[in-house]
Amino acid sequence: MANRARNVVVVALMTMASTHPARVAAAAPGDPDLAVGSRIRSSARVIVYAMRVAAERSPRFRALVEAVHATDGIVYVEQGACAHRRRACLIGVAAAGLNRIVQVRVDRREQSFRLPGLIAHELQHAVEVLGDPSVTDNVAMAALFERIGRSTGPKMFETDAAVQAGTQVDAELRHAALAGN
Repeated sequence: MANRARNVVVVALMTMASTHPARVAAAAPGDPDLAVGSRIRSSARVIVYAMRVAAERSPRFRALVEAVHATDGIVYVEQGACAHRRRACLIGVAAAGLNRIVQVRVDRREQSFRLPGLIAHELQHAVEVLGDPSVTDNVAMAALFERIGRSTGPKMFETDAAVQAGTQVDAELRHAALAGN
């Protein structure tokens, strides 16, 4: 069943890409349409597309986007490698004028059907960081995750909310794909 649901999600993503080429074509470097919203951005077409599909079809993903938009943060979700062979990671946070910048990476080798859940997981971490106005640098971020999360290795933390966000978005997208949405 899991493989069938995954295959349905892959087919749904591919079908949307082929039937709505303007959505992908609009994602060109420097194009303001790269943002899923003014506060969540990426320069990678595959990430932008995954976020758009997730925002259209997953209530939990939309809630995460809205939560980020309610903060002073700007989240950049980019392709790149993560330490310890992680598939996705929150790299850091920094103050930038009136905003805080949060950097997220998603492994560029990750299969596209897995991107929305991985991004949702990291957006939940971004919401956790941006929910605490005192977190303006990586030292404060590490202290936050020591308080609210659990250690999963050297300089690595996890929260139940982030695990649940990724799992829920995956499930919502599978359900939407099986329902033909």
